[in-house]
Amino acid sequence: AGSISFSAATYAAPESAPHVLLTIKRTGGAAADVSFDFATEDLTAVSPDDYLGTNFTILLASNELSRTIDIPIQSDRLPEGNEVFRATLRNPSPGARLGPITNALVTIQDDEVSLQFSAAAITNRENSSQVVLTVERTGPLNTRASVDVTTVAGSATAGLDFAPTNFTLQFPLGARQKKV
Repeated sequence: AGSISFSAATYAAPESAPHVLLTIKRTGGAAADVSFDFATEDLTAVSPDDYLGTNFTILLASNELSRTIDIPIQSDRLPEGNEVFRATLRNPSPGARLGPITNALVTIQDDEVSLQFSAAAITNRENSSQVVLTVERTGPLNTRASVDVTTVAGSATAGLDFAPTNFTLQFPLGARQKKV
């Protein structure tokens, strides 16, 4: 019946992908049918919000050496970082055995960009001529990003306590933070 294993210990797909494909392979002993259980388990990725978890029995017919499992990915608009779930192979039928990779980690690569100040509040001396703020970027760095920056009067008075400012801050490819 052979040995049943994932073809890799890790898999990844962008969050915008419709699914991630996991390959299960059988080595040796392909003359007979073999069955085993396949299941997913939430880690930082949660079903059904991030992917569609599943749990079922797979039957590989005689001479069937591999099977590809399609796990649907659920895209969202939340900048939450990469998320991970686990896929597991268990309970092979008599005569079959589990191979070297029975657990695979699947990473859903976040595709949203988030821009925010590095600190919620900044205190500056009144006699200081400027304040430096850091804007941080989370999410993929393989695209450009921009954000409009505008100063707004709170307890300080525009034109008296600070110079009103309005501009677009540009993040080039690969930039994780910018100072303004």
